[in-house]
Amino acid sequence: MSEETHSNTRPTVLKGGKLIDGTGNPPLKDAVVIFENSRIKAVGGEDIKIPSDAEVIDCSDKTIMPGLIDAHVHLAAIRSPEAQRNWPLARVKTTTPLITLHAACNARRMLESGFTSCRDMAGPCSSDRNLEILALREAINLGIMAGPRLVVSGWVVRTGDEPDLWLLLTIPRMPEYVDIPVSRPVDGIQQIRKRIREQIKWGCDVIKIECSPRITTEELNAMSDEAHLWGKRFAVHAITAEETKKAIHANADTIEHGTILDDEAIEMMIKRGVFLVTTMTVYSEKSQERYKAMGVGQSFIESLKVEGEAYAKSVRKAHEAGVKIVGGTDCSRNLLHGDNAIELELMVECGMSEMEAIVASTKTAAEAIGLNETGTLENGKLADIIVVDGDPLKDIKILQDRKKILVVIKDGNIQLRRDMRASW
Repeated sequence: MSEETHSNTRPTVLKGGKLIDGTGNPPLKDAVVIFENSRIKAVGGEDIKIPSDAEVIDCSDKTIMPGLIDAHVHLAAIRSPEAQRNWPLARVKTTTPLITLHAACNARRMLESGFTSCRDMAGPCSSDRNLEILALREAINLGIMAGPRLVVSGWVVRTGDEPDLWLLLTIPRMPEYVDIPVSRPVDGIQQIRKRIREQIKWGCDVIKIECSPRITTEELNAMSDEAHLWGKRFAVHAITAEETKKAIHANADTIEHGTILDDEAIEMMIKRGVFLVTTMTVYSEKSQERYKAMGVGQSFIESLKVEGEAYAKSVRKAHEAGVKIVGGTDCSRNLLHGDNAIELELMVECGMSEMEAIVASTKTAAEAIGLNETGTLENGKLADIIVVDGDPLKDIKILQDRKKILVVIKDGNIQLRRDMRASW
């Protein structure tokens, strides 16, 4: 495999492959895509004139499609033998700078797997401002390291909520390395608004909250109002139908997970145009295998299977009703970053066509997380493109095989090239 990152100073042409443009339109055979200076200049068939000074990449028998997007990941996941044996202990012992490096490694794996954008949803390994991932986003934007385009979430935690107990584990490690306040829960409307303003000041793109029966309508409304005042999206972690409905009443932009949905919740999502970000990969066989390797008990594994089956029914019902489905994974310590395309296979198992699963993980995902210049291959859009060895419309599983992702292009720059000697 040959890997490289370079900026194109002359037009580049992808020629001869089957084009999936991400819009849901039928695929185009013998397609031509021209991009230059980060932007797509032309998309179409053989009638498109190819510039004389262009670099031409022969994509015959390959598929050209938009870079994939995962709308719900946790990049700050520790990858070490100790973390696999005892994750809470590893968190306490892992410094903030090292967590950032773990995140950089995870981001690189995602990029090499064809994911040119993702939304990091903060989590128990990161601070409430998600400073580790904000730093990583800046490093990627500066070209210091390779990774997907990042949309970064802040995280509002209230006293006594489950994340509050997780965040307690960060306190022993953070003061030595970060000279700003450690992650602490907030209470009351004014504290909530102030925390959101702090997160936005530090650069967060979206505000996240975990909904529960204990959160008040006033608190949810304040979070939503503050986020929207600053032009930011409001994402709500909701598992049950009641949590989902409470979040929708508070003008949530996206429902994260939505594991158990009823007809009323689905109807509300459709009426208000709320996106459902699925994370079925958490319940997948590969996730179960990872948990087993971590020494998790069989009873928990069995519960994953049962919950996964119920989740699949909810997603199927939501899709059939017309909810806007978005591809996410919740990829974290229980999943290897780079395995994110499992979600597309699970979408297909829930009744979506292969094309619908691809659109959910490109165009619709871009719309949901505010990346409107990506997600489709159209004139003027940013050139986020992958070249796949094979046809994912015939076998969606090939997107899980990193060796099948032959070329990864982000912002018009070739981030990765695998050996294509037969077709270059």
